[in-house]
Amino acid sequence: MNPLTTSAFDLRDHLTPKADPALIAHDDAHFAAIAESLEATVADLSDRLGAARRAPAGTGQAALDRDQEVHRLTARLRALRRYGLDLCLGHVVPENDSQPLYVGRLGLTDSTGRRLLLDWRSPAAEPFFGATHGSPMGLASRRRYRWTRGRVTDYWDEVFTAEGLDRGVALDDESAFIASLGASRSPRMRDVLSTIQADQDAIIRAGSRGALGDDDAGPTIDRDLLAGPFAHVVVDEAQELTDAEWQMLLNRCPSRSLTIVGDRAQARHGFSESWQERLARVGLDRVAVASLGINYRTPEEVMLEAEPVIRAALPDANVPTSIRESGVPVRHGSRADLPSVLEEWLASHDDGTACVIGDPTVEETSRVRSLTPVLSKGLEFDLVVLVDPEDFGDGIEGAVDRYVAMTRATQELVILTRG
Repeated sequence: MNPLTTSAFDLRDHLTPKADPALIAHDDAHFAAIAESLEATVADLSDRLGAARRAPAGTGQAALDRDQEVHRLTARLRALRRYGLDLCLGHVVPENDSQPLYVGRLGLTDSTGRRLLLDWRSPAAEPFFGATHGSPMGLASRRRYRWTRGRVTDYWDEVFTAEGLDRGVALDDESAFIASLGASRSPRMRDVLSTIQADQDAIIRAGSRGALGDDDAGPTIDRDLLAGPFAHVVVDEAQELTDAEWQMLLNRCPSRSLTIVGDRAQARHGFSESWQERLARVGLDRVAVASLGINYRTPEEVMLEAEPVIRAALPDANVPTSIRESGVPVRHGSRADLPSVLEEWLASHDDGTACVIGDPTVEETSRVRSLTPVLSKGLEFDLVVLVDPEDFGDGIEGAVDRYVAMTRATQELVILTRG
C-alpha cells in the first residue's frame, strides 16, 4: 500500500458503516500528511547522520558533542523506522474546537512546523488517556485505532458532550479499551500504549517525590540492575523482592523516587504486610498507595471463581472488580477431556491463543501454549485450561499459583481434574 494515494483504512464487511467518507476522510488526509512527513524526516535525519559520522571526531568537548549528536540522530531514526502510519494512536476533538488533535507514539511535525502528532507523553496528550465520561478533561470526543500490518482494521469513537455527536463519529457499545481487551490475543501481545487507561495513566504521570506504590500488576521494566545512580526507578512485580534486592535498588536510586508496581495477591511467598509497612521496613517512609480497583482484562465469570481461591489464603487481598462479562461460564471436567476441549475451541475460533497450565506433556503450536503457573504470570490468553490445579501446591504459594493461572483468561476458563 502506498499511504499517500491509498486509504489507510481496511475495514471488513461488517464494519462498512465505519468506512463512510464522512467519518474517515479527515483521518485519511491526515495520515497522508504523516506519511509524507515521515518520509521527509527519515531522509533528512539520514543525511544529517551521515554528515555527522563523516565529520572529524576531534578531541575533548568537540568529540563528545559529535558522539552525542550521532547517538541522538541514530535513536530518532530507529524510532521512526520502527513504525509506519501506526505511529498514530488516535485523536481527540477538544470541546471548543472542531479540529482533531492526533496523538502518537512520537511527536511529529511537517515541513512548515505544523504539529501532526502529539507525543503521548506530553501534557497536551494527557486527555487522550485520562478523559472519562465523569471527567472529560475538555474533550468533545475521542477516537482510537486498531492497526494491523499498517492498515486501520477498526476504530472506536467515544463522545463526551452532546455537541460531539454532530462531529462525525461512529459509536460502539463499548469503549476502545474494553473492546480491545475483549478482542483475541495474538501470539505477539498488544502494544501497551493502546490499552493505557485513566487510572494507569495517573500512576504513570505521578510526581517524582517519594515512592508511589501500585497494588496491582502493571507494565514491566529492574531485572538486570545496571551500575550507577538513577533519578527515578520503576519496579515491577515488587511483591516478590527480598530485603536484599530492595537495598540493591535503593543504592541505585539516591533520590528515593520510585514507582512500585506489585500485587499482594500474586506474592508466591506470602505478603502479610501492607505496602506502607513493607516499604517502611526497607527504608521508604514517604509512600502514596494507588490501588487499581477495576479489572478490565478478566471477565466477571472467571473472577467469581478466582476470588475465593486467593481470599482463602489472603483474606485482605486487593481483588479488583471485573467490569465486563464474556458470556461464557467457567467449565469443569475431567483431564481426559483436554484434547477435545482444545480441538473444539480451535475449530470454533479463527484466531486467538489458548494456554494449558499444569500439563507439560501438551504439544505447543502457533495457537496453543503450555506453561507452568509461574511462567504464565503476567501473560494473557483467550482460553486458559487448568489441569489438576490442586497439584499446584499447598498454602499461600499454591493458592497464589492457582489464582494467577485462573486470571490469565480474557475470554474462557476451563478447569480439568482427575475426578
